[in-house]
Amino acid sequence: MKIRYLLEDFRVDEVPALPRGHGPFALYRLKKTGWTTPDAIDLVLQAWKTPWEAVSFGGLKDRHAITTQHFTIHGGKGGNLGRLREPGVSVEFIGHITQPFTSQNIDSNRFRLVLRDIPASNRQTLEEALEQVGLTGLPNYFDDQRFGSVHSLEEGFVGLHLVKGAFDKALRLALAGTYSHDSAPTKAEKKTLLDHWGDWQYLLDNLPRSHARSLCAYLRDHPTKFRGAMERLRPELKGLYLAAYQSWIWNQGLALWLTENAPASDLIPLPGRLFAWPAPLRLQGSWAEQWRSKQLTLPCRRAHLPADHPDRGLFDRILAKDDLKLDDLRVPGTRELFFSRGFRPVLLPVSELRATWKPDDQHPGQLAAELDFRLPRSSYATMLVKRLQAATGGQTTETVEETADTASE
Repeated sequence: MKIRYLLEDFRVDEVPALPRGHGPFALYRLKKTGWTTPDAIDLVLQAWKTPWEAVSFGGLKDRHAITTQHFTIHGGKGGNLGRLREPGVSVEFIGHITQPFTSQNIDSNRFRLVLRDIPASNRQTLEEALEQVGLTGLPNYFDDQRFGSVHSLEEGFVGLHLVKGAFDKALRLALAGTYSHDSAPTKAEKKTLLDHWGDWQYLLDNLPRSHARSLCAYLRDHPTKFRGAMERLRPELKGLYLAAYQSWIWNQGLALWLTENAPASDLIPLPGRLFAWPAPLRLQGSWAEQWRSKQLTLPCRRAHLPADHPDRGLFDRILAKDDLKLDDLRVPGTRELFFSRGFRPVLLPVSELRATWKPDDQHPGQLAAELDFRLPRSSYATMLVKRLQAATGGQTTETVEETADTASE
């Protein structure tokens, strides 16, 4: 079974819930293909000579997909901006609103996914799995996209190094950590950073103009202030590194809660890049009602959980592997770097789910399933794909054909 065989096989449309009234925030709709959200918005801001501090958006959308989402610019202009046209990126002005657009302004996301290269013998199994998902929902895990900044569990999380006050190590991993999708110029830049880490003048003289080079300039003048350099990371990157570690701990909390409350026969493992996460196969017994209603705390010191709160004990057991407790989840000595607080439902409901079967025009003799559905904000459509993959016991491959619209991260 293949997902994202073509870029148009994965579509996401953000459904906004907009505030009423006219205000100072210009609202735009961003359509992108083959770009990450930060890179696409950065392209727009450069074209319009607008600082990052003026922009706000609700979340990250997949690079290998056709996506629409919204963002605001404080003091942004209206119709006279027209439409920005770049390969794979377009922007449409909608109007002015009273507040910046954030995740709280996202009602839901609509998805259309095409799964390809499906043997006809798997159709019944997949249809039964889709029916089960309609009854049980999905576990609301953060999926692999959330952990794109993590090369391996051995190398660790930038966020974990920040919590432990290892700012030098955190910055080195943030700027020079290697990934399979790195382009040749990016690999060369990261090798230069690693080979000459600490020789800031050399790096200034030999790196191309980039965010990393600007941080090297800061460290040349302040060679011991790695915390200050981390504080000067692009805002979306600072949040990304902390969110990745927090999400990893939250996922482990949900996995532990499921394994301790649901019979093993009611669970099925979902494959992940870093870990296999348990998911409900069926709902029965007393734990089913908890599944439908439980909200699991986003782990951080700011959660201020009572000593007897069950989530505290759950996360303390998980964090012990990192020699931490829940109250240690903060970045020492700074107010610029902090974890989000709140709760996240353990259940991910899949609404308006519909499957359309047809012959796969890319794989003769095989089937394609076009899935249409809606998910709440801050959830991952790929969890549905992994649930279907687990049902067939096979592998799902992602094969995106590169086009002129596909940018490198």
